[in-house]
Amino acid sequence: LISRITVSILCFYVLTGCRPAIETASAPSPQVTSQAVTTTQPELLVDEARLNIYYPVDLTTDLTHLTDNQKEMISLLIEASMIMDDLFWQQAFGEDKNVFLAKLTDPNVKHFAKINYGPWDRLNGDKPFLAGYDAKASGAQFYPSDISKEALLNSSLNDKTGLYSVIERDDNGQLVATPYNQKYSAELQQAASLLRQAAGLAEDPDFSNYLLLRADAFLSNQYQLSDLAWMDVKNNQIDVVIGPIE
Repeated sequence: LISRITVSILCFYVLTGCRPAIETASAPSPQVTSQAVTTTQPELLVDEARLNIYYPVDLTTDLTHLTDNQKEMISLLIEASMIMDDLFWQQAFGEDKNVFLAKLTDPNVKHFAKINYGPWDRLNGDKPFLAGYDAKASGAQFYPSDISKEALLNSSLNDKTGLYSVIERDDNGQLVATPYNQKYSAELQQAASLLRQAAGLAEDPDFSNYLLLRADAFLSNQYQLSDLAWMDVKNNQIDVVIGPIE
């Protein structure tokens, strides 16, 4: 029997948000002295031994039975998954990932931060392990950190519990829900293109159909058809779960 390969691309969309804009008076701006941006690594708040709790494991598999098309398809799926990974950074952390990681000069600290997608320790109640960071917001980046979950649920916002949107504030400070396909338009268009290319290389028609429907869902924000199509895939040697997961 030919083994079934599962490409683990479980990309969890933890819905995002941003802080409200701050209005300023029309008075002249004060003179600002230009200063170099500091690259000093934030102080570590945990014992260094904590950085070694994760054990590296090499995952290998025999790909010799796959066709050239299947191998190329896997490469495209991995490219698409990297886009999803960057989106998850935005949704879990909110700040610029590259600026944040550039501050971390200790390779062990940087590795630990990459695993945790930010400065909070996921296996220690999301407590910050770096100085200079507050407790992780209860809703991650799903909704603005200046309101509580109760206030959100009691608001009149229509899509306040939507699975595929980000709750933000508009220019007037009002809560609005921005669909993923608008919030992450450029990234999702690129990911959709990669999935369509992969679908053209898929040798299982049901899997190809799933990839095409998933690509459409990235652009339409309607995911039910592609979810159902994935459940109908039975005979494919290669599998992928990609996109927003409830």
